[in-house]
Amino acid sequence: GHEQWAERWLGLGYFEAVLSAIDAVIGRNARQIVVVSEGEPSDFSTLARSFDAELVLGGDPTAAFARLVDSDVLVASPSGFSFIAGLVSQAITLFPAPWWHAIPGDPRWIRVTRDLASIETDLRDHLPG
Repeated sequence: GHEQWAERWLGLGYFEAVLSAIDAVIGRNARQIVVVSEGEPSDFSTLARSFDAELVLGGDPTAAFARLVDSDVLVASPSGFSFIAGLVSQAITLFPAPWWHAIPGDPRWIRVTRDLASIETDLRDHLPG
């Protein structure tokens, strides 16, 4: 019902594709996925089931922000909250592009375009070892 926010909405398919690319590069056993968002657990059941994701929903925004900042790889949404977390953290930050303002040129920021297949290549180029 909030049309002005429609451009900031990403469906679960987007996150499934990005997480699949991460798994292809580092493997399922070498990662922990934490979903930090608003909503009900049923909204994220696919991510919990398919990727064994821990759900951190609602609650204290300061604690949620800290979880984002402490990530090794941050899969950000097109929101100011996750964008600022990416700026503050040292994480490799996967950010959907285009967005309404500039995405940092820092090499740890990976632009996720409609060509989701390029994520694996970009991750291999940016992850240590």
